[in-house]
Amino acid sequence: MKISFATTAAFAMTMAQLVAADFYLYSGAMSTPDDPEGWSEAKAVGIASRHNCDEIDHAPDIDGASGDRSYPWTDNEFSVETCGAYMTFIRNGNDYNIYRDGGEIGHCVRGDSVYTPCFWGFIAGGYVEDYVCHTGVCA
Repeated sequence: MKISFATTAAFAMTMAQLVAADFYLYSGAMSTPDDPEGWSEAKAVGIASRHNCDEIDHAPDIDGASGDRSYPWTDNEFSVETCGAYMTFIRNGNDYNIYRDGGEIGHCVRGDSVYTPCFWGFIAGGYVEDYVCHTGVCA
């Protein structure tokens, strides 16, 4: 069986993104019987918390991002404090460049878009991994 260069390159890029990732940006939607319309959230999620509902729920909320959509997000700019650093994200096409103390330190690109369903008693919903972010800050 022959494997094409394009397939090999795509696999290598995917593996590089997973290995070099610092954190992920998730969008989520929750609802309860008392609030069937629900609410949206946007979270910065550490590598160890990936696809884990309880960990995602306790991850930092993103200031200025509504979380009520999937990739690509429409926010032009938002901020979050994670890994002990306050970072600002500025839209660049469909992705985001990341800045800290006025300098560019990394970027976020499309994540795996996997939906993680979550249930806590009467609260139901889930999160989607929209972006994978690379900064070196969380290493």
